[in-house]
Amino acid sequence: MPEFKGKLVIVTGAARGLGRGMAIEYARQGATVIITDVLDDQLCDTAAAMRKDGYQVYSFRCDLASDSAVAALGEQIKKDIGVPDILHNNAMFSPHGTIENIDIEGARQAFEINVLGYMRIVKAFVSEMITRRSGWIVNTASPNGIAPPAAFAINGIPYNMTKAANISLSQSMAATLKQYNIGVSVLYPGAVWTGASEKPHGTASKEFEAALQKFFVAQAVMPEVAARDLLGGVKAGKFLVTSFPNFEKVLVEFAHNGMDPNAEYSWDG
Repeated sequence: MPEFKGKLVIVTGAARGLGRGMAIEYARQGATVIITDVLDDQLCDTAAAMRKDGYQVYSFRCDLASDSAVAALGEQIKKDIGVPDILHNNAMFSPHGTIENIDIEGARQAFEINVLGYMRIVKAFVSEMITRRSGWIVNTASPNGIAPPAAFAINGIPYNMTKAANISLSQSMAATLKQYNIGVSVLYPGAVWTGASEKPHGTASKEFEAALQKFFVAQAVMPEVAARDLLGGVKAGKFLVTSFPNFEKVLVEFAHNGMDPNAEYSWDG
């Protein structure tokens, strides 16, 4: 089971929202934290706020869609700071749209950041973690990656597709890296308030906006609250970690209904 105190942790997509909450919670529990994002101003603000609170934090702007940028970042971190004990993949880009109007380029960019970006970060450090025979990898997925409500299945193609890939990637890494004493956790957060989620981005139906209000905005918690709950599961060494109160029940219902998104599920309790 991973410990956070005295450990070196990298969190991607940490300038705001859940990533910021995760970075703060790791630091609150005694970790030295490396935060990355492409949002320069917000990244600097987050780092400054964490330092003001007495936390040890390094910040780096990095485009996770770039092979060369991530490789260079990895080399710089290993040379100047060290090999992280925990890699937390959280960065996310997600335009909305249906199969009738989805922007292919937007979906491609989502895959580059949300999936290949995760792989790039892991590849930058995994050889050293294997040699050291220790480490933990945390991947932020979503309930929508495996059991989306119908409105989210219709309108959330890039997000759902990439979060499903995160789940598969996590399973592969857990099976592969166990022999090297490297653990993996995959997170299924409930609704987390980021301020950027009140209105959908991209092309979305009125029904989706209503579903977003019902399933997301009305139930959302602050990032710090979600981070505390989720990292409790990571610290316990769990593979599946969720802060969605009814997720396990919904998974069973999905299996019983043949994984059909059009069936009725207990999203509301």
